[in-house]
Amino acid sequence: ETKIPKINPEQLLPLTTLNFGQNCIRTAGAIGLANMLKLPTRIRLLILESNFLEETGGAAISTGLEANQSLEYLDLVDCGLGQQSIEQILTSLHGHPSLTTLLLSKNSCQQSIELAVLEFIQKNQKLERLEFSEMGRGLNTLNILKNSEALKKNLSLRSLDFSKNRLGDDGVICLSKSLSSGWSSTLKTLSLAGNRIGGTAAWMLVEALQQQHHRLEHLSLDQNEFGADAKDILSHLRSVIPKVVYSYMSVPESEIPAQLEGYGGCCGFSTCVHE
Repeated sequence: ETKIPKINPEQLLPLTTLNFGQNCIRTAGAIGLANMLKLPTRIRLLILESNFLEETGGAAISTGLEANQSLEYLDLVDCGLGQQSIEQILTSLHGHPSLTTLLLSKNSCQQSIELAVLEFIQKNQKLERLEFSEMGRGLNTLNILKNSEALKKNLSLRSLDFSKNRLGDDGVICLSKSLSSGWSSTLKTLSLAGNRIGGTAAWMLVEALQQQHHRLEHLSLDQNEFGADAKDILSHLRSVIPKVVYSYMSVPESEIPAQLEGYGGCCGFSTCVHE
C-alpha cells in the first residue's frame, strides 16, 4: 500500500497538480490524502484513478473534499468505490466553487446512485464534464430523470457520459422523455454507448431529438443494436446532430446518402468510415 507522507503546508502551495494514479492507495493512504486536501492549497487537478480506495477510502477522501476550495479536475475512475462512498463524495462536492470535471467511471455499485447524481448536477453550476460509465447497478435506469429539470437548469455542463450502464430500452425511453421537455443549451456531448439500446428506444430518442429542445453536437451510440432499422435511425439522428457514432464507426454527414445504399456489416452499412 502506498502511504501519503505528512507534508508541510508550505510545500504544497506551489503545486497545482497531484497525480497518484495507479499507486495502490488504500484506506490509510486515502486518510493522508484527505488531510492534505483540507490544507489551503492551489491544487487544481487531482488524479487517483486505478487505486484501491474502496468504500472506506472513498469516505475518507470525501472528508477532505468538503474543505477543499481549489480543485477543478477530479479523477476517481476505477477506485473500487461503491454506492455509499460515491454518494458521500458527491454530497461533499455540492456547491464546490471551482470543480469543472468529475470522472467516476468504472466504480460498480450494487444500489442506485441516480438521486445523488441529479442532486449533484443541480447543485454544481460550474460543471463542464461528468463521466459515469460502467457504474454497475448504480445507473442502470434513469427513471428519476424524466421528472427532473436538472439537465435543463444546469447552464455549464458540456459533456455527459452514461455509457455502458445497461440502461436498456426503458432507461433510454426515460431519457427521451426528459429530452422532450428540454435540456440546457450548454450540453454538447452525450455518450450512451454500450447500453443495450434497441430499435424501439432509438426511435423514441430520434423523436425527442427532433423537437430541438437541446444543443447536442456529438452523440455516441456505439455498441448498441438497432437491428434492421439501424440505417434509417442513423439517418434521422444525423439530420439533427452533427456527429453521431454508432457501432465503432462514424459516418460523416456528407457520406450518408452513399452509405445508405447498401446494408451489411455490424452497423448495417456496406462500407463504413472508421474513427
